[in-house]
Amino acid sequence: MDALEEISRYFKGELKSISLDSLIVATTYNYLSIDYTRRLSVNVRLSTGTIVPEVILPLDLNSEQGIRDALRLVNAMLKDVDRLKPSERRFLSLLIKRLSSIVPNIRGDYFTMRTSIVEIVA
Repeated sequence: MDALEEISRYFKGELKSISLDSLIVATTYNYLSIDYTRRLSVNVRLSTGTIVPEVILPLDLNSEQGIRDALRLVNAMLKDVDRLKPSERRFLSLLIKRLSSIVPNIRGDYFTMRTSIVEIVA
């Protein structure tokens, strides 16, 4: 199933979650234009099978809710980082780098910060 089909089926109510990979593809290639005036809550599915519920899109790292959602995504991804797809690992690295400039105690890569994310989210 391609990204457009998956997103379409999600919004029709046929699927309970959207894969992170499909969200990355859809936004990168402008298949899904994000309206920054509205907020959309989606369940994000990782390649490991983990579902992160009710992530608000767009992921606004200037808001408390956006940071919380980003930390929930990072925490879920770090639980089984070795099984993530390469695109998810790249997304994780970029997200951690962005968070490291916003949230104290987060270092710039996921190998050195497994425990600090868990502590911050908890």
